[in-house]
Amino acid sequence: MDNQQGNLFQAMQLGVKTMSYSIGAIFGDGTIGVYSLASGQIMHTVSIRCMDYECIKRVTDEVNRFFNETHKVYTYTNPNGTLMYGVSFHSVHTHAIFHFFVREKLFIPDEIFRADRDSQLDFVAGLFDTDGYVSAGVRYRIGFASRHRTFVEDLVRLLSKLGVNVGTIYSQISQYGTTMYVIKPNIKSFIMAGCYFYIPRKFNKLKGYGSIVEEFTGNKTFRDYNVESIAMD
Repeated sequence: MDNQQGNLFQAMQLGVKTMSYSIGAIFGDGTIGVYSLASGQIMHTVSIRCMDYECIKRVTDEVNRFFNETHKVYTYTNPNGTLMYGVSFHSVHTHAIFHFFVREKLFIPDEIFRADRDSQLDFVAGLFDTDGYVSAGVRYRIGFASRHRTFVEDLVRLLSKLGVNVGTIYSQISQYGTTMYVIKPNIKSFIMAGCYFYIPRKFNKLKGYGSIVEEFTGNKTFRDYNVESIAMD
């Protein structure tokens, strides 16, 4: 039993080190479930879909490396006519790892708070690539929103630990009548701390903020990837 618990602990620690971006992205746009099929079989599912290929590709690559699997990105068009990208994983082991970290999306797991700084930054990137935003114009703003105040409180704690000036948690009603909890971190402290957007759609908006973006992110924004050369599977 002790060996099993030790192996599980090692797997979780390695999971944070290897898939921290993916864990953050699944928190944002992912779903985790167990379903009963008509055949009587049980299907375990972890899936993520969004409009940014680079996000889905990175999640796919991280999971494939960690589990030594060969999943591929798929495409579809949503009812609004937008091209979307997605990937689904159905192994029991993949489900167990992501369920352990994400659960009901109410809290950031302790393993993230205990992780090394780069892993924490990658986790934040996965979150902000999916549920964060950048607005460009007269004033540049970044923000993050969630239905769960407990999760946002944990995110404030993590960002503060990284050196980001977060400010107040706001509440607002979405167009669907849902109460959302919103933070708008100070953009300069966000960048200075090493936080980043991985997907070009959001990162390119941030480029206009000025030379500080290039000085403190540069190649790190696309760490271990060359987005320009990624080809569709």
